[in-house]
Amino acid sequence: MKKINLKKVIATVSTATLMCTSGAFFPNAILSNAASGNDICTLAQNDVGKDRSQVGCSGSGDWCALYATKTAKKAGIDLSYCRRPDSCSELSYDFLKAGNYHSKKTQAYKTYQTALNVSANTLKNAYDPNYIPKPGDFILYDWNASETYSSEPQPDHIGIVEYVSGGRVYTIEGNRGGCSTVTRRNIKLDDDLIHGYVSFGGSSYATLPGDLDLNGQVDLTD
Repeated sequence: MKKINLKKVIATVSTATLMCTSGAFFPNAILSNAASGNDICTLAQNDVGKDRSQVGCSGSGDWCALYATKTAKKAGIDLSYCRRPDSCSELSYDFLKAGNYHSKKTQAYKTYQTALNVSANTLKNAYDPNYIPKPGDFILYDWNASETYSSEPQPDHIGIVEYVSGGRVYTIEGNRGGCSTVTRRNIKLDDDLIHGYVSFGGSSYATLPGDLDLNGQVDLTD
């Protein structure tokens, strides 16, 4: 009987497994068990229509940031570096510091609660105006924006990206316009109200619910 080289067999299997999980056999998919933006997106899709208490944001006051961060944590994303998960401006500072913020603005500002300085240089280093958001990314808005500059340039609102299509980014958000439920919204990709995006990885495809079925997925790379 021919002797089997177990080391060679194990090496071959390991190589094949690595190729599969790295997407070598499936270039349009990211095959990973790690938490990513896609997991955030899926959870948010299931929350549409639910009120703030149903998604764990009971209380009073604004809850957009709290909803976004709670959803990310439920998906398994580590946000332990975020000091104030209920504040848009404080989150922007933490994401800039963490290096996962794609800024569309370069104007310096101070955060609301702790008055931390976010310098123009910091924003320039994160400046990425052509970034195309992926499912599960956070989208941050500056409601006072006018072109590149604003009288109050810190982010005022935050949502979760669902997909991009036709030059618009489609989102799922809590507390948008004072709405008491999680709702779907959309805005032009080049709208000046967008302050930036926070990326958590994942594929550039979003699986859509039945009422939004566009052949099962939307390609964000076009």
